[in-house]
Amino acid sequence: MKVKLTQAGMEAYSGLLGDVVFQDGVSSTDLTAAQAAALMSIYVGEVVNADMPESVGNVVELAGTVSAVVGEPEVEAGDSE
Repeated sequence: MKVKLTQAGMEAYSGLLGDVVFQDGVSSTDLTAAQAAALMSIYVGEVVNADMPESVGNVVELAGTVSAVVGEPEVEAGDSE
């Protein structure tokens, strides 16, 4: 599977993130489920061209387990940080 970065400012990223090479925001090689989960625990992205029924949104579900939550946490009206 490949990962496409959808995080603002990273959509066209080319270079290394850990040991994964990205070209124009998409991983150049196939990643393992563990690599994809690790990247998407830090960056917002989606799995592309995988044997999954749909792209991954806010929850990365790989190998039948929830591996990581990505993106910004939702804040309810009235909550303060």
